[in-house]
Amino acid sequence: MADDSTARARARLDAEAATRQPLKLLDLAEFATLPKMRWLVRDILPPDSLVVVFGPAKGGKTFATTDLLMHAAHGLDWHGYRIPRPLRIAFLAGEGRNGLRVRLHAWIQHHDSAELIGAFKVLPASLSLPDRVEELIELLRPFNPERLLRTGR
Repeated sequence: MADDSTARARARLDAEAATRQPLKLLDLAEFATLPKMRWLVRDILPPDSLVVVFGPAKGGKTFATTDLLMHAAHGLDWHGYRIPRPLRIAFLAGEGRNGLRVRLHAWIQHHDSAELIGAFKVLPASLSLPDRVEELIELLRPFNPERLLRTGR
């Protein structure tokens, strides 16, 4: 079953790759005059990007990231950084789920006066992506990641 799921996922990725625009090098003048970048979180989280948070153990990575994502889900500026609109957040909590639950509960209590309208979903399960990639894709489909990648919204 995992081989079928992996093969279907690869076929989908190959089909998407076939419809992508070809790569093009821009000279300095072309690149420097491109329109300003739109931000999901001003000066921190650009659209169409992969963000990696790293640092020493117990350094506050999960705390800060969770706080940022909860603010982003509800369209609340984060410590002076503008969040133009609420974002749809899918948090894949493969480890530390009990600590995450406590952090999210505390965040909700602390922001009890905010209108919590955001789309913040949690997948509280460790999983092997090759074995469950199709299931994960279907689970994330309501977030419409293909449209997000095409439009940045």
